Amino acid sequence: MNETSPHLLAEPNRGAHVFVSAQDGLRLHVREYGTRGAPGLAVVCLPGITRTVADFEELAPALAAAPTRRRVIAIDSRGRGRSEYDSNPENYNFVVELGDIVSVLTALAIGPGVFIGSSRGGVLTMLLGAAHPTAIAGVVLHDVGPVVEPKGLARIKSYLGKLPQPHSFEDGADILRRVMSTQFPNLTAEQWLAAARRAWQMKDGALVPTYDVRLARTLASVDIERPIPSLWNEYDTLAGVPMLVIRGGNSDILSAETVRRCGRGASKWKSSRWPTRDTRRCSKAKACCAGSSASSRTVKSRAAERRQQRHCSERARPLRVAPRPSNPGLRASWRLRGHTAAAGASCLATTNEFGLPARLVIQSTQETLGLQGG
Repeated sequence: MNETSPHLLAEPNRGAHVFVSAQDGLRLHVREYGTRGAPGLAVVCLPGITRTVADFEELAPALAAAPTRRRVIAIDSRGRGRSEYDSNPENYNFVVELGDIVSVLTALAIGPGVFIGSSRGGVLTMLLGAAHPTAIAGVVLHDVGPVVEPKGLARIKSYLGKLPQPHSFEDGADILRRVMSTQFPNLTAEQWLAAARRAWQMKDGALVPTYDVRLARTLASVDIERPIPSLWNEYDTLAGVPMLVIRGGNSDILSAETVRRCGRGASKWKSSRWPTRDTRRCSKAKACCAGSSASSRTVKSRAAERRQQRHCSERARPLRVAPRPSNPGLRASWRLRGHTAAAGASCLATTNEFGLPARLVIQSTQETLGLQGG
């Protein structure tokens, strides 16, 4: 199919499903929220390597409906979600996927926007900054930075495209728990089940992954024993726009040291903390922003635990931020910390149970959006 214009399918209260042709004719799926005439800068959401637009189902409409109305889109990369699978798996690479993003931006007439990139989506954001710097007005990098840690890459490589086929979503939840409980030690049975429903889909009477399993070939040639090329040059092209960096306390992809280095050379580097409302919400505060690993510290005494519980039961307070600076190059470092003994690690948090509570992501992202004045 070679579409010359986007094709829209409306879904009540969940945005519109838009289909756009890539440069080679492959059909790409986009979820669009808000109106095309919205006054605020557009927001572009890019998921992780096997993730889909479902990761943004709560964040995207919240940003679109904020006081400054915005048009928000989330893109399923080729071979993921509702986007068409490529007949040639060699095309699952950064060069082709970057071209796909440009095709979507062109087809949907999206000018400078704020990009929210989770994991691989963050890498694509940095590459876009180098290739098309005028396309980016602000950035949120989630669980990714200029340096990708080999340990995390090895972990992903160990299961990508290799998970057993579950007989049911409950079986899938057990599979994910066995593989990922180290990174996400505090998830409930309900949350694991929700994760399974994002990882697999029913097709022809059987559960299959929501991505092309041949994506595993993208990491097949990666030698984790050798240094992985960094993206500092690409990252530096984003120096002139507001940035929010989110890191999970248990992340083995983005190190705290990399986040600290991200702040060096920035004109200002602020951090702030958001206490959670109660112990149940604390168990859902799965990630830290800007390299805070304190959320994974062990509670060493009963007294400390009691103090922790009292703190968790306090009424949630608004995120305190410094006054908006005139310098557009502000890099904002947010510490959004859970008060459990071990907070979780990665995957952007929206309705996605693997990440931050949506209210934290929404407010911190809104603050970042406000810094660029759109």
